[in-house]
Amino acid sequence: MLYLVRKLDESIIIDDEIHIKVIELKRNSVKLGIKSSGDHSILRDEIHRAITNESTIKKDDVES
Repeated sequence: MLYLVRKLDESIIIDDEIHIKVIELKRNSVKLGIKSSGDHSILRDEIHRAITNESTIKKDDVES
């Protein structure tokens, strides 16, 4: 895993396609802006895990 330090209004660019910018800093949180082409799915980790778990449960039901 790569760790980076960014300040307010600084950005990270991944493969010239995904731009991540620090929009706001609060005491215990960071607000990020993410810009990408429509070819990429961008999800919060907890939503991705929920979708993956739901997909696994459905798959198990079909196999049963």
